[in-house]
Amino acid sequence: MKTAVLFAGQGSQTVGMGKDLYDNYEEFRRVFDLLTPEEQQIAWNGPEEQLSDTAYTQPILLAFGAGVYEILHKDGWTPDLGAGLSLGEYTALTAAQVLTPKDGVELVRFRAEEMKKAAAGIRPEMVAIMGLDADRVKECCLRAGESEGVSGVAEITNLNCPGQIIVSGEAGAVQRAAELAQEMGARRCMKLNVSGPFHTSYMKPAGDALRERFGHVDWNEPVFTLMYNFIGDEKSEGDAIPELLVNQVSNGVKMEAIIRNMLAAGVERIIEIGPGSTLAGFVRKIDRKAECISISSCEDVEKVRALLKEEA
Repeated sequence: MKTAVLFAGQGSQTVGMGKDLYDNYEEFRRVFDLLTPEEQQIAWNGPEEQLSDTAYTQPILLAFGAGVYEILHKDGWTPDLGAGLSLGEYTALTAAQVLTPKDGVELVRFRAEEMKKAAAGIRPEMVAIMGLDADRVKECCLRAGESEGVSGVAEITNLNCPGQIIVSGEAGAVQRAAELAQEMGARRCMKLNVSGPFHTSYMKPAGDALRERFGHVDWNEPVFTLMYNFIGDEKSEGDAIPELLVNQVSNGVKMEAIIRNMLAAGVERIIEIGPGSTLAGFVRKIDRKAECISISSCEDVEKVRALLKEEA
């Protein structure tokens, strides 16, 4: 059976994440111990507000996802394809041995710091627009930026699944884009929590800082095929992974395209690693028949291990 792994992104974090796994699996513990004691305590005990601070969320989520993957990989499982949502792309690169777990954790700490710097002074907002196609949402964003009395920009930042498009940017521009979307017939516009205008052009300074930092990292060839947020597919020979990550931080995430391309490549089962089941929800909206299993806990890990061993 052809399988793929998807790693969760920021927003999936939950207080208590990883404690049961840490207590029961040496492989998970080895990766999670790359976190500082403070980061571990915030993961397990909160408070939620601090866990949701991108400076803590990013290294904690990477260590969680990479740690769970190591448990499955010890049993001999390697997926055919892999990807991750935003931050989760770094977890996928770590699982595929492009980055060491240590480099992965350190890079996302740096990424979080630079994203916070780039967001300073901007009043961010994020809205999920339901029931409007991408071209019309893009038109709403362009018109919002040109509206009288509106400063800043709104941009499409996530194409997650059919009928749901995420717009982020400066609050006034995003609010105006949502108003225009409703005028165009959007079924619903739902405000989401966000701490910065991530995956917009506001993040270009973070991308520049990452490009410089990436020059000091050893990049290995992936041991399984990866699909990338910026292009929504496998990379071509001319694509360099560091440059794809530079573009990723200031451009929209093409998760729907990634999932569709995985299924088109013959993937029969997708395993989502990360707290919650957000990505499984995207998969089901794209193809109701597609099998997607989510792993958040020891119980989930054991069910998947048993399944993989039975089919080996």
